[in-house]
Amino acid sequence: MARSTTPRPAAGRRRRRWRRPPWWLLALTAVAAVAVVALLRSGAEPEGPRLTLRADEVPAAVEAVEAELGGPQRYTEINAGVDVVNVFVAGADGTEVPWQFRDGRLDPPAPAQPAGAEHPAFALDGVAVARAGGIVRDAQAKFPTATVTRFSVRRAPDAVVWSVALRSTQGGLIEVTFAADGTYLSADLR
Repeated sequence: MARSTTPRPAAGRRRRRWRRPPWWLLALTAVAAVAVVALLRSGAEPEGPRLTLRADEVPAAVEAVEAELGGPQRYTEINAGVDVVNVFVAGADGTEVPWQFRDGRLDPPAPAQPAGAEHPAFALDGVAVARAGGIVRDAQAKFPTATVTRFSVRRAPDAVVWSVALRSTQGGLIEVTFAADGTYLSADLR
């Protein structure tokens, strides 16, 4: 006859059976689980596209430069980086003066530099400067898995355009172009 391998309780002791925990212990465990889930979700990414560049600060940067220089200017380019908005003001002698706007402040301008033929000057008449952040979000919405790498407003051969460059998850570059008023024009894969 085979012997049982189950241990027997010591002599004089009864074996304890597993009992269900009291209701309050189950409730406490459920509350703790909900709290842990809430804490983990609080660090989650916000819904919708997020800006990685300072595009929302373009209007404030333009306003600061124009206040410093005494009114509307002509520009060769305005672009937004991760930490800064760069504003290139066109000079009368074919130069451009770079200004940087960071943390809500306008830094002193850098020395003038040649603008070059690839950067013709333009005014902001009819340019939707206030929509800069919205234009980047529009580009992100069209390509939600891509990452914005560059954002600028510049003069193209025929008109002033907004340009948003995105890097796709496969590594390709997508150049999204918007008209001066923020209307979507095209997307080119490069």
